[in-house]
Amino acid sequence: MSRKEKQNRSIMSTVAAVEDRLFYRLDYVWPVKRLIHKAIMGIAHAVFPRFRDTILAEGPGAIKEVGPFIKEQGFHKALIMTDATLVKIGLAGKLTDSLEAAGIGYAIYDQVVPDPTIQNVEEGYALYKKENCDIIIGLGGGSPMDAAKVVSGRVVRPNRTTDNLGGLFAVTIPNLNWALKKPKHYPKIICIPTTSGTGAETTFSCVITNPDTGRKYTVNDLCVMPDYVILDPELTLGVPPKMTALTGIDALSHLTEAYVGDGHNKESDEISREGIKLVFEWLDKAVAEPDNIEARAAMMKAAHLGGKELIAGVTTYVHPFAHKTGAMTHITHGYCIGTYLPYFLEFYRPQADKRLAELADLIGVGQGRKTKDKAEAYIQAIRDMCAKYGVDGHIPEVADLDTKDFIRSVRTESFVYPVPKQISNRQIRKILKTVAGEK
Repeated sequence: MSRKEKQNRSIMSTVAAVEDRLFYRLDYVWPVKRLIHKAIMGIAHAVFPRFRDTILAEGPGAIKEVGPFIKEQGFHKALIMTDATLVKIGLAGKLTDSLEAAGIGYAIYDQVVPDPTIQNVEEGYALYKKENCDIIIGLGGGSPMDAAKVVSGRVVRPNRTTDNLGGLFAVTIPNLNWALKKPKHYPKIICIPTTSGTGAETTFSCVITNPDTGRKYTVNDLCVMPDYVILDPELTLGVPPKMTALTGIDALSHLTEAYVGDGHNKESDEISREGIKLVFEWLDKAVAEPDNIEARAAMMKAAHLGGKELIAGVTTYVHPFAHKTGAMTHITHGYCIGTYLPYFLEFYRPQADKRLAELADLIGVGQGRKTKDKAEAYIQAIRDMCAKYGVDGHIPEVADLDTKDFIRSVRTESFVYPVPKQISNRQIRKILKTVAGEK
């Protein structure tokens, strides 16, 4: 490693550390936090309409369009970021068949784990360079897609390690004009979801785990936003019923958190309402009838809308709690989300009652009731949905976590999220004890 590379990495590590400390300390200062929320969401609402529709192809069999499209765009070799299971069951083969038919070369990295790690990104980046790839494809759930997006950041920032890219615009800085337009040497990214929940194909945020510290951190940069998306519901036909349910709950959380949070606007409200209605109408059928392509397509649409909300409306405390719990216990993200979501919707009351009541009316559980009763009816509908799929509101493993470390992690991550209500350390501990099953 050259002296310049060492210096670059040292600077970015320092920036990330300062950012973390600043976010953690300012998270306790509610007026400052609210002011920053307003500024962030003002920018998000101004920028969001400029994001073009990235869907390249949609519908059963859409994955066949990948090879011809890449050839038409003049690319020669793709790096496929995926996991071993998708290779084993043949879903990766559907992608490679399309590439081969179009005469496009490819290299496959199939070691992405459920909570993608720094190692996954670094190994994927090394393969990209070794095989002289010029385009990146993320195939899978949120983990392969997030890993693919961060690999693209490594390609354009070879002097920065994966952990140097955590935080806000650590890829873009110091080239701030990149926030408006990707540079020509930045590799294009195609994301192809095989589950219906994460919405990772829509966002410029990626969650990466540092296994040495047990911390999940986010890479937030407009440059890692996917350029193209393929939505093929046939790819979800093999997803087991339990995973179908948990990814659907994750999508529902994106949509609901954005609606009750302090970052919503008219456009994000429309997205949330459309997606929430799809989840309540189609999730049970997608679980009960795994081969129902109409149900699968509806849930894929709901997940995509939920992903859009991660930009248009943003999430709240539910996701930082789930991220930290998942990183430390390795429990499925959707399960963690389903566990924390009802607790936080209750915590946001009464400030969120009006918004929750509107959602109760939307799904037909709030007729003729008072606003507070409608709010409770919507939360109960979520509890019932989660319980139906084995999410009982408890994760005993939480009892063994370092509470002080947990608080620091969720406060650091959630600082930029437009939560409707500030949480105290005492309230954090109370929720953790309840989730752990302690009295």
